[in-house]
Amino acid sequence: MGLLDDQLAIYKENYAKYRVTGDTHAKTVSETALATVQQMIADQQAVYENGTTYIQGFVNNVNTTNPQLVESHTRAHALASQVPQLQDQYEQTKMMMETHPPPPINYTPLFVKVGIVVALGIVAGLAASL
Repeated sequence: MGLLDDQLAIYKENYAKYRVTGDTHAKTVSETALATVQQMIADQQAVYENGTTYIQGFVNNVNTTNPQLVESHTRAHALASQVPQLQDQYEQTKMMMETHPPPPINYTPLFVKVGIVVALGIVAGLAASL
């Protein structure tokens, strides 16, 4: 935006000169610079409005030609709204697990039971062979 800054500087300098000295040429230059700034703002406003209109037309076109995308977008927003709640649940669970860890698993009873079953199988096999 160098041109805009330049025009604003010209306006400021010449308007101040006009107010202090009463120089009519400085007044004319400041008015011309101000008109240029206003035109530049109006031009950029028109560009913005055209862009906004184009984007809205594109969105409307996508909405009518691709309903699956609209549905996916709606679901994504629904999931995004649940993220804070899920994060809170995760943090609460994590904190609970850190303060109350689950007891260690004792595999000894399982090994004893498997050993008994294997021993009974061996005994049954021996008894059947006699």
